[in-house]
Amino acid sequence: MRRLRPSRTLGALALAAAGLLAGCGVPPTDVIEVGAPATGLRLAHGVYFLVRDEPGTLRAAPRPETSGRGALRALLAGPSPAEGPTLMTALPKDLPFPGLAVRDTTLELRFPKRTPPLSAGASRQLACTALLNTSVPTALPHATAAPDQGAALPAPRLTTARVSVPGTPATLTDRAECPGLAD
Repeated sequence: MRRLRPSRTLGALALAAAGLLAGCGVPPTDVIEVGAPATGLRLAHGVYFLVRDEPGTLRAAPRPETSGRGALRALLAGPSPAEGPTLMTALPKDLPFPGLAVRDTTLELRFPKRTPPLSAGASRQLACTALLNTSVPTALPHATAAPDQGAALPAPRLTTARVSVPGTPATLTDRAECPGLAD
């Protein structure tokens, strides 16, 4: 068998190419600070499920619904097949649809009689989903200012959600308890 030996010309070409690449004309620089790291996009509509491997942790999953009622319907349907391996729901099967009302800055979710008691995780799922997808202007008529002012009053912001099931104490969830809503 015959061995091939690289020629001197090939070696010289490789050395010249390495020299060209090493001296490409861009001077070295220090680290350049450009601000805080990106934190991701804010979810505009979605539902909150529990993370399977992290007990008590909520995670928002995007949904195309644009209203509080539509998002609650999507929540009651449960995680999609693709979300099933990582997300789950604490909501009981056949949970009836709650009535929705706004009182000051609190969104009220009132369940009918014979609704089974809800766990803390289920109440947080409902409250956070409702807070993410409900705004006061769509829930209530928008108040207007006095005629001499000529401008509309700003709508109050929903800061809490109260979940009420007959026969059990109501739970109150603050907006700050919902991942992605604290601001």
